[in-house]
Amino acid sequence: MRVAPVGAYFADNLELAAEQARLSAEITHAHPEGIAGAIAVAVAAAYAWRLDGPKPTRQQWIDLILPHIPISEVRSGIENARNLPSDLPVWPDVVGKIGNGSGISAQDTVPFVLWCAGERLDNYQEAIWLTASGGGRCGYYLRDGRRHCRVVWWRGRHPDRVDSPPRTPAGMGVGAGLKFQSGRQRPQLGARPANNWRAVTEA
Repeated sequence: MRVAPVGAYFADNLELAAEQARLSAEITHAHPEGIAGAIAVAVAAAYAWRLDGPKPTRQQWIDLILPHIPISEVRSGIENARNLPSDLPVWPDVVGKIGNGSGISAQDTVPFVLWCAGERLDNYQEAIWLTASGGGRCGYYLRDGRRHCRVVWWRGRHPDRVDSPPRTPAGMGVGAGLKFQSGRQRPQLGARPANNWRAVTEA
């Protein structure tokens, strides 16, 4: 799902953001749950773009998004994500309750992404790490930074190597592509590269 930029572009008009997300998803997903997921992500991106000043809690942020999402399994999952306590361990507890994208469906992916984003609205970097710690799909956050995230992940996992990560085969996720081409395993769930962020990004 690549709909987050739609929400950011139409951030000044939430109804239009939701409608444009629906139209884009009808072409690429052609399923009510995929369409509901696209609307949720676009409206979430629009609200995140509009944030100024004190950040809302995850519950407050999701409360802003829910009225725009059609009745669906996606919406039910997001409601569950809203109600989870913040001190719940990501793996296996949060993932066990709302999924993490491994089921390759909007119902399994969008609630977890919104939970992670809502927990870290004030810190993009930490939102990415939180998503990755549960085995989640970072692509929902990534626009221009997608390759940067792959490079950071690659260097954190392979500090002995100086090359860049291999290109991901079309239709495969970042982790799947790396495993496919390199034969190496994905990071252990809950793990985080040992390198600190500054050292990795400035390398």
